[in-house]
Amino acid sequence: MQTAKIKVDGIYAYKHGGDYVRFVVDAIITRKSVHKTESQIEGRIVEDAGNTKIRLDPALLEGPYEEMAALVERKAKEDAERKAKADEAEAKARRDRIALYRFVGMPAPKDAKSYDQPFKLDYGSTIDIRREGVKLLIERIEKLEADRPKLKVVE
Repeated sequence: MQTAKIKVDGIYAYKHGGDYVRFVVDAIITRKSVHKTESQIEGRIVEDAGNTKIRLDPALLEGPYEEMAALVERKAKEDAERKAKADEAEAKARRDRIALYRFVGMPAPKDAKSYDQPFKLDYGSTIDIRREGVKLLIERIEKLEADRPKLKVVE
């Protein structure tokens, strides 16, 4: 984060140990030399009882904590929705696979993803129908067609 946007006594998000924590700014220390200006932010981490002062490079601060907390919360919510949608898609694919086995009159193998079966659950919650599965489906459809009464075409 740019030093000019950091305010003393402000609370900013700092990634500490993989999680965002609240960092309270106590001072902005700027050192100027002939060729460059260096800044450090002195403050404390609220979650660590706020007693130990540390110095950080301004680039390590992500932004105001309230904004970051909202972003993290929104991402967690989106991840949960995405996972629920993927779980529902997989459950539907499993139900469809069982329906295919029932349609052709075969028991469904317990391992839905095993390769050596006519109908298997594939990546992305889709059903992979192998050649033998196509053959079983065609045989079943032909049998249903043969059992159905023939309709005469009237001209």
